[in-house]
Amino acid sequence: MEKKLQIALRLEFIWLLFTLLVFASLAAPIYVKFSAFPFYWTNFLFVWVFITASRYIFLLPTTFLARKQVLKIFFFFASIPSVFYLIGEIHGFQTFLDEEGIQTLMPGLSLTDISQFGGYVKAEILFFGVGSVIAVIIFAFRMLLSVWRLHNRGTI
Repeated sequence: MEKKLQIALRLEFIWLLFTLLVFASLAAPIYVKFSAFPFYWTNFLFVWVFITASRYIFLLPTTFLARKQVLKIFFFFASIPSVFYLIGEIHGFQTFLDEEGIQTLMPGLSLTDISQFGGYVKAEILFFGVGSVIAVIIFAFRMLLSVWRLHNRGTI
């Protein structure tokens, strides 16, 4: 049993590195173009939650969480405020776009560059933001289903 836990924790570390690599590849163009971007943390949170929750939805039997009933129940209940927090972050980003505009963050660029790159930033953050909200909602039901299955059938 100890060996399975070690393997599962190594896989968690590998997935964390993968998530960081994905975020770095998505955020590198933003870091290069923007003088100051106030949504790095929000962007990272969206990418991390989307990848992690999606992974747990589909690959739950291979994770350390597979047979941890108390943790799955905790994550089920933690998903509720998480969804509201993520929606609040999406709303904050959308409010910034509506009130300030993406062009305020890119002084000195041409209108074509602002239009093209602003579209990239908006699409990327909204894709991962909405995806993370959907993934957390499905993740909560997946945790509940897994608890039920392990209790009643002995499967995950």
